[in-house]
Amino acid sequence: MRRFWLWMLPLTLMFGLGAAEHPVQTLSLEGDGWVTTEGRLDGYDVMEYRVSLEQGQQWAVSLRSDNRFQYFNITGPNQDTALFIGSTSGTEYAGTAQMAGEYRILTYLMRNAARRDEVGRYTLEILLQQGPNLPDP
Repeated sequence: MRRFWLWMLPLTLMFGLGAAEHPVQTLSLEGDGWVTTEGRLDGYDVMEYRVSLEQGQQWAVSLRSDNRFQYFNITGPNQDTALFIGSTSGTEYAGTAQMAGEYRILTYLMRNAARRDEVGRYTLEILLQQGPNLPDP
């Protein structure tokens, strides 16, 4: 039995560590508070974008793709659960950062399209929205 576990350990490490790898790109909203990026996904490919926000900042994300089955999810800093799920909510998000930190935007093709090895060419736009100009009290 001991020999079995010594044989299984390297296989478990080899397959377990590489399973969740995907490209990650950090985007900056400094300056004019707006960034656009373009990309392409093939089949089960996934692309992750990261953007840093301060608590209370209003922001928006928009995805345009030539594949109607391409969406994105947004996950907050140190969170495992998505705060926005594109496949049920669409390709546009607007909200307020509930906490400071790095937000993750993960774009993907739905399983039906990925299974057929479809391609999605896309443009992702992220911008900080300015709040209303209120007079000083």
